[in-house]
Order: sequence, then C-alpha cells, then structure tokens
Amino acid sequence: MVLLLVLAFIVALVGLSLLGRLLKRMKKPATVPGSVRVPATVFPEDYLFSPGHLWLDRESPGRTRIGVDELVASFFYQPDNIHLMKPGDTITIGDTMAILRKGDKELYLTSPVSGTVVQTHSVFADAPETLTIDPYKLGWIYVVKPQRLDRAGEGLRKGKAARQWMTAEMARLREFVLRCRPQPVLQSNTLSDGGRLIEGYIDQMDQAAIEMFEREFLSISRRTG
Repeated sequence: MVLLLVLAFIVALVGLSLLGRLLKRMKKPATVPGSVRVPATVFPEDYLFSPGHLWLDRESPGRTRIGVDELVASFFYQPDNIHLMKPGDTITIGDTMAILRKGDKELYLTSPVSGTVVQTHSVFADAPETLTIDPYKLGWIYVVKPQRLDRAGEGLRKGKAARQWMTAEMARLREFVLRCRPQPVLQSNTLSDGGRLIEGYIDQMDQAAIEMFEREFLSISRRTG
C-alpha cells in the first residue's frame, strides 16, 4: 500500500514537471514596453526611396505621394509639430519641404523632387505623431505634381535594393547614436534588428547632434527656408 502511494506521488511529480515544460514552450515571449517595430512585411517594395530617406509613391502620372522612411521615423519619433508648405507651393529638389519639431528640437526635410504641392496631409494638425507611427501609409506628407519624376535625382532605390540599403542605414544609425551619446538608453534589439529607438530618446539629444544627423543621413549640408 505504501509502495503504491509512493509510486503515485512520483508519477504526479513527473506529470507536473512535463506539463510545466510544455507550458513554458508554448508561452510567447513578452514584448519590451516602449519598443515600436515596423514589421519587415510592411516594407513597401514598390516605393522609390531617395538618399535623403524620403519615399515616393506614384499614384498616377501626375500625382506622387511623399513621406519619410522608417529611419527618420525611428530617429525623430513622435514630433509635436510639423511645418508644412501649402497646396500650390512650388518645391525644388534639395530645398526644405518640411520641418519636424519636438520641443525646441528641429529636423529639416528636403524635397526629393521638383514640382507643385497638390495636397498636404491634414491629419498632422491634430496628430503630428502619425508621421512616425505609420510612416509608409497613414504618415504621408504631401501629394505633389512632379515636373519629371524620372529626373528626381540620382540614387533612387526600389524593391530589394531599397530594402538592403535600409538595413545598412539602420545599422549605421545605431553607430551614429552610440557615437553621439556614450551611454544611450536603448531597448534591447531595437536598432540592430530594424526596430526603432525608444520613445523619448530624441529629447535627450542636443540640436547639434540632430543637425549632424541631417548632414550624415539626409544629405543636408545647408538649411534653407
């Protein structure tokens, strides 16, 4: 009788151990609070990407949508104000087309095309953070009528070439961040695997570092506008 009880007890312990292992394997890894990811599956293969980290999406022969890519969205996350041009304004390649602001920090964006602004994204008046939360869809900036999209400047990339370039640029951004701030507060595995900087990091950078980012990543040597 005693032997049977002991055997039953042992069987119960083994069963609980196996159940615990099974549940552990089934448990999904916890997400890190504060990290925001852009899944690789949403990378727009059909967009054109400029060296200044802006994308262009040809809606029709006379209409092209423009926005920022995930690198800009990662670096200047959730701006609280965006200075935009107006419909009817003329834009020129290399000239300032928008200014992102967060507190006393500013980031300039230069146009990848020459043409006329047809439409600005009205959502930014109430929700400027949309620009960086969903940069490839809801976060578009302008619809423009380009003079000649095939003359939009050298270095435009698309598809696999654009994806490979973006991966390399995100790695370069990580090195830039580490260089500008000796002890950066980063979420684990954010920049290294294509994720974004944690919210609020831009608040810890000075304007000089932001302008250095403009020169090194956005091809801005001189601010205009």
